[in-house]
Amino acid sequence: MLRFSMALLTGILAFALSSADLVRADDWDGYSDSVFEAIADAADVAGQDLEPTISPEVGPLSTQEMLGRITTARRRTENVLRTPVAVSTFDTSQLESDQVRRTSDLNGLVPSLAIDGSVGRSTAARITLRGVGEGDFLPSTDPGIGLFVDGVYEPRQQGLLTSIYDVDRLEVVRGPQGVLFGKNTIGGAINVITKKPQFELDAGAALRVGDEDLIETQFMLNLPLSEERAALRLSGATRFDDGYVSNALTGRRLGTDRLLSGRAQLLLLPQSDVELLLTVDRSREPRRTQGGKCVPTTRPPASGIPQVDSMLDDLITACAQEENRSERKIASEASAQDRLVSTNASAQLTWQMSPEVQLRSITAYRRQDNDVLEDLDGTPFGAGGMQTDLNQDSFSQEFQLTGSLLDGRLSYVAGAFALSEDSDSNLIDGVAAIGSPQDAPFGLPLVEEFLKVNNQSFAAFGQLSFDVTDRLNVSVGLRRTVERKRVSKEDFTIDLSPGSLFFGFERSKRFSNFSPNASVSFQVNPRLLVYVAYSTGFRSGGFNGRADLLNQDTGRISPEELTSYEFGVKSSFFADRLVLNVASYYSVLNDAQRPIPTTASIPPPLPPGTVAPPGVLISVPVVVVRNAAEARLYGAEVELAAQLLPSLRFETTASSFRNRYTRFDFSSDSGADDARQPQQPNYLVRLALEYSRDLGVFGGFDGRVTWTHRGSQGNDVLDSRAIRQNKFGLLDARLGFALPDGTTNIAFFGTNLLDREYFNNGIDLTPSLGIALRFPGPPRRYGVEIRRSL
Repeated sequence: MLRFSMALLTGILAFALSSADLVRADDWDGYSDSVFEAIADAADVAGQDLEPTISPEVGPLSTQEMLGRITTARRRTENVLRTPVAVSTFDTSQLESDQVRRTSDLNGLVPSLAIDGSVGRSTAARITLRGVGEGDFLPSTDPGIGLFVDGVYEPRQQGLLTSIYDVDRLEVVRGPQGVLFGKNTIGGAINVITKKPQFELDAGAALRVGDEDLIETQFMLNLPLSEERAALRLSGATRFDDGYVSNALTGRRLGTDRLLSGRAQLLLLPQSDVELLLTVDRSREPRRTQGGKCVPTTRPPASGIPQVDSMLDDLITACAQEENRSERKIASEASAQDRLVSTNASAQLTWQMSPEVQLRSITAYRRQDNDVLEDLDGTPFGAGGMQTDLNQDSFSQEFQLTGSLLDGRLSYVAGAFALSEDSDSNLIDGVAAIGSPQDAPFGLPLVEEFLKVNNQSFAAFGQLSFDVTDRLNVSVGLRRTVERKRVSKEDFTIDLSPGSLFFGFERSKRFSNFSPNASVSFQVNPRLLVYVAYSTGFRSGGFNGRADLLNQDTGRISPEELTSYEFGVKSSFFADRLVLNVASYYSVLNDAQRPIPTTASIPPPLPPGTVAPPGVLISVPVVVVRNAAEARLYGAEVELAAQLLPSLRFETTASSFRNRYTRFDFSSDSGADDARQPQQPNYLVRLALEYSRDLGVFGGFDGRVTWTHRGSQGNDVLDSRAIRQNKFGLLDARLGFALPDGTTNIAFFGTNLLDREYFNNGIDLTPSLGIALRFPGPPRRYGVEIRRSL
């Protein structure tokens, strides 16, 4: 697949470059016009009334919209097709058309991007981009993909499956962004820009209802408070969803959602060159996770202790019974829950110091409270579970200075960033049935873990972009980051000698990093940009927050670093009716931080008076986080939009990915270095066809059909076959009608229309329990949506 992709890209690039040299832009216009005239003539013969050329007023389908999109991927406003960065941008209309309600709905829309929930959790995201990501939810581990909302960095995985509403633009920047976006963006960054208050009265609301008692609302109210001086914007979203997984044991539904979210923004213009934007938002989201489907794998060797072996046999038997149920039906004794409360406040001050120079200050505070109950065996047997309470506070301050010199030939960005973050995690591990310690699995003691993480981060950065000629541009940048991370942990038993401290540590370390980047771009002609780029990034170091009595690995974890080399082309053909973006990359990943699943051998807990045979031990699961690998990542990406007819547009995104480990410390298996990067499909293809038609006095119509096909992917570090997801495809559709009043739109939607069964995450417990859990993805969903504006 990769060879085919690279051959295809090479052919496209060769064609584009040779054509650029041999044919002028005007000649392309003439050729493309003749092609479309021929199509129109054929349509006329068939009795259809089509225009030979595409009108700019064609509406949301026109490729002109894609040509005109802007991006702030380089911290300044630029045309996306003139920016030497692999970036995908989506405006409000496309987010609505593609049914993007939260970040996880971006799956398939962006090449090389995969977003799912973390294991057993509904609000913590596991985001992977170009083979880089992180699935561990503990605050001692940082994400590999950065999420920014209005320029504010969201440092924890909890809450990254955020709801998207009243958004002006969403950008996904692919590849390491260590210079301008900073730490923990080694795979890329997701940049969400909400709509700002305007100086005119406006309002809108949307209602979305569907199967499984889905009721979803969004609203917006924009109030001008003072002419050209002050404006207020209020927006919010709610969601009530009864879920798609049934618990045969309790009769309750799983995978439910209850969302209540609101945002208030106050825009002040004290003088013509100064703007102050104050934002406060809060969300509450109590959910029941979808639960894990238990699948028996390979029974661990017998311990020789009848009581222990009998319990293990009972568990595997219960798991085998679960395997016979449908993919979206389980039987679990635990009440899987995930409650998240998030509060954010920010102040953005923008001073236009001169027509060429702008200074911006972004001050932000973030608070999260996350309570999770999860079942780790997926059976009524009660072999394991976990309860986690996580609280996080962060304060950040950033200054950005942007401007230009030499009549606009030299553009610059400079700034400074500071972040202070405190996270407290209280985890009860080994819970068989929450609140019933006496039912602990195999008689093992319950353990309560207190983990505290404090992180202080400071950075200075800058980037210069110089137009050597009218066509040739050179850009260089550098970021210096200094951090100090403190990690402390205390473990207590709570059912044997309650309150007894039996393990603990406290470590602190200072880290520093230089992240440079450079790019050279050449504007071959007004419709063809070619660029090469070198970029770097790093993920923060720290200490193993999963260390315990059995796993006393408390050593330092060095920062994970990635260096990427990229070649790309951005182009348009046929009088801008075809837009084609291509990127290929080769990345070197060093000191990769990986949670390594393994086992520890301990004496079996037995009833009083029972003595185990000498040397008899049982295996219990253990996770060790360390710098365990080095790898080479490489792939290719394509984004294409083609205006086939005035009312018909075709889109496709495609990506291919491969990796090769040069060092692999996970397993003694000689073939383990062929393991895939977790959660990254080996290929991703998305095809979309959209038709739009003006119906005159009857309003308008638009329909969109999308097919997304994901290649096979592993779901853990070892690429365990038990939780490897095979390739699958999803069919989505949306039919929209604009009523003649010009303010009301009605749309019928459907997702996963073929009702494909698949799972989007998993955990392999084969070495210790002989089972694996798979977390099923959503089934077919359908409904209707009504939008109305003032």
